[in-house]
Amino acid sequence: MIVSIDIRRTAPAALLCLFAGCGATAAAPGADAAAGVSVTLEELDVTASPLATVRVAAAARTYAGGRGEANPAQLEAAGAQNITDALRLIPGVQTPVPNGPASGDFAQSVGIRGLASRLGGYATVLLDGVPLSSAPYLQPELSLAPVSFGMLERVDVIKGGAAVRYGPQNVGGVINYVTWPIPSAFGGQMRLRGNLNGSDRAGGFLNGQSDIVIGGSNSEGSGLALLYSGNHGPSFRPRSNQDIDDAMLKYRVQLTPESYVDGRVHGYNASAELPGPLDQAAYRRNPYGSTNAYQSYQGSRIEGVARYVNEFDGTRYFETTVFDLSSHRAFALSNRNRDTLATQFDLTPRNYNTFGIEPRFSVRSDPFGIPQETSIGYRYVREDADEKRLRRSFRAGSVPFPFPSVPNRDSIGSTDAHAVYLDDKLTFGALTVTPGIRVEDVTIGRRNNLNGFRAQEHYTVPLPSLRVGYAATSELFLYGNVGRSFGSLNFTQLPLAASDQKLSPEIATTAEVGARYTLGGLTAEIAYFRLNFDNQIEFDAIRADFINVGRTLHRGLETGLRYDFASLDPALSGLGAYATYAYTRATIQDGRFAGNDLRLYSRHTGTVGASYATGPWSFDWFGYAQSGQFADEANTAVPSADGRFGRIPGWVIWNARATYAVTPESRLGLGVVNVFDRRYFTRASAEDNGGIFAGPPRTLYVELRTRF
Repeated sequence: MIVSIDIRRTAPAALLCLFAGCGATAAAPGADAAAGVSVTLEELDVTASPLATVRVAAAARTYAGGRGEANPAQLEAAGAQNITDALRLIPGVQTPVPNGPASGDFAQSVGIRGLASRLGGYATVLLDGVPLSSAPYLQPELSLAPVSFGMLERVDVIKGGAAVRYGPQNVGGVINYVTWPIPSAFGGQMRLRGNLNGSDRAGGFLNGQSDIVIGGSNSEGSGLALLYSGNHGPSFRPRSNQDIDDAMLKYRVQLTPESYVDGRVHGYNASAELPGPLDQAAYRRNPYGSTNAYQSYQGSRIEGVARYVNEFDGTRYFETTVFDLSSHRAFALSNRNRDTLATQFDLTPRNYNTFGIEPRFSVRSDPFGIPQETSIGYRYVREDADEKRLRRSFRAGSVPFPFPSVPNRDSIGSTDAHAVYLDDKLTFGALTVTPGIRVEDVTIGRRNNLNGFRAQEHYTVPLPSLRVGYAATSELFLYGNVGRSFGSLNFTQLPLAASDQKLSPEIATTAEVGARYTLGGLTAEIAYFRLNFDNQIEFDAIRADFINVGRTLHRGLETGLRYDFASLDPALSGLGAYATYAYTRATIQDGRFAGNDLRLYSRHTGTVGASYATGPWSFDWFGYAQSGQFADEANTAVPSADGRFGRIPGWVIWNARATYAVTPESRLGLGVVNVFDRRYFTRASAEDNGGIFAGPPRTLYVELRTRF
């Protein structure tokens, strides 16, 4: 969603974005823009009043590119328990069953438009505009995804047309997680949720989530808020306990009516047991069992963000954001998917430090009677990393811990990355044209401490873009865009010894056309996209190494429909329905697998849902479906005995929820996830101990939400 605001003195478009708390936020209970409203990724107008009071309206239809959001009402209606559930609400976005190293709420896998949905490496993922990954160049994947679902008010996704503003690794779009804003007056909200087993096919489990927002602002707009989210307890498999604590202090200091400083201090800590994958035989015996007794995970992150904004006279705008983050994550993994076969046990700690600064300046003008909004920005990012692998080797069937750990990998990495961009939005009546260019200059290196070998790569890549939007009528908006995106080799893809194999950076050209229609209670959208990917890098499970699979081609269609029946008949007030559908075809164009599907994506995905509210009651019914997938580029159909390869069947699940307003400020909800107890799974093929990971069985939950 985009924010639209009445203006007298307006900041230029495309201002408060990337590292600035991006993403539209409807106010939390008692919150408004005086407390520092988070804004969308692009095209914001801001009323420059002493309290910066804004009127937030639905204007997503005017963004010239594919876009989607999951807002608070939608997340609640779908019974979303985690970010994986939230992202499934958006057409074209796929999130697999948590698997491999990402088999808990501490990590995240997401793929957009057929890009491999493994640890989110092909999308720019942001938290209030700041990179969520430990290092956006060195390590863009999300084996540590340091934000809890309970911290988020909404999720905003740009699927195309964003390459100039954001990077690197934006071929899969931009995902921005938006945290709850600072309340305008002292107050807040709290959510308590308990999840328990509702299936006779899985062992008993009870998982609890608790979230709180508390804070306030003064009359000038300065304020503080404390956010906390905790996730504790086991999941539906043995050895799946996790303990996650997530805390954030948000602040805003109003310096003058036109300028302010805001930001946050954020700490995240997670520890978890990892039940591990299953082979075919173990899955047939008990899909919700575990044959690994020793695997575990630990991760943490601390970050500070500060942003200075000055709106000047409303025709100029200046912003500078600084962020500094430090993160650590460590897996303890065996090399087989059952302890009786394991012969190695690895501890793999990694540490990252990332510093970034981004100033930007924008100006609104109308030379020759053509209104335009010109923005120029620069970003510098410095990243440092170290990673080790400590290995225990032993006889199959032995307990690993009496055996000594031997370092067999020890390396450090660094990145110096500069990016500069320029774009200019030109308005010709109902037509807007936005040309732009981004230039990435990246130096990335790795040193093997065990043998002294050094590897370094340097890239200077121009990334042009063009977006066009046309308001054909007050109900119909048409758009199209084309652009290029870039992804450098990351830290772990650089070699550790001299090798004939040389990987090339990933370059992609994306194009899309689409339309949005709004009339009465009906909102509808359709988009066609085409993505040409050069030199895509994939992990080859057979060679146990990264390779360029060559060119890949992604194309598809995305649709969404929502209808409020009150516009048809007032007697139907409170009744609404919606549906989404996405068709994606992503194929390899070069090499021995030419013509095959890429791994771990579904050609067909969709959602359908209905909501009804009457008096203090509300009822929701939600369904999600996806078609089959392949676990490897060879498109192996027959299941392998170890569970790593073979076709992954499609599946459908249904969720239901009923909510009762106990008081005007408190609501009690009861729900069921996977109502019909559908059994489904995915496969992990890229890890030594890969195999089958089951999706959650029927789960019951009770939830209390209250405002104060």
